[in-house]
Amino acid sequence: MKWYVARLITEAKVERTRHDPLCEESVHLIQARDIESAYRKALKLGKSLDHDYSNTRGKTVHWKFKGLSDLAEVDSKKLESGTEIYYIHHRGYKAQDLIVNRNQLSVFWNEATRHKKIGECLQKWRIPFFPDLSDCFSQRTNRSTASRGVHGEHS
Repeated sequence: MKWYVARLITEAKVERTRHDPLCEESVHLIQARDIESAYRKALKLGKSLDHDYSNTRGKTVHWKFKGLSDLAEVDSKKLESGTEIYYIHHRGYKAQDLIVNRNQLSVFWNEATRHKKIGECLQKWRIPFFPDLSDCFSQRTNRSTASRGVHGEHS
């Protein structure tokens, strides 16, 4: 069995709003015997992410799996602390442009905002193309990918 990294794209749409959908890219480890099996498992995992819920404003939020942005074999015989599981090359950026402050790293941001309502958290990191991002979340979220998106990590 080999390990693979799948980058899954999901999209959130809020009923009765005119906002552009919120897209999320999540990274998952998949264990499979070959690339075709890994691909099928990644698609199955992606489809399992589809779900709906009511946000704090009573509107239904629809999360839908849209597809894969990448599927790559982990080039390591053994997974252990420090194992590289994925990399991205960036062109047109200075390295410093890609680095965030400690408190903006997901683990620290989530810890600092754990007991706050999502609306409080979003006020500080509101980004122009999601004018009312709070429509996509219920009162609180524990999805680190959601918090990273708020910080504006776009590649």
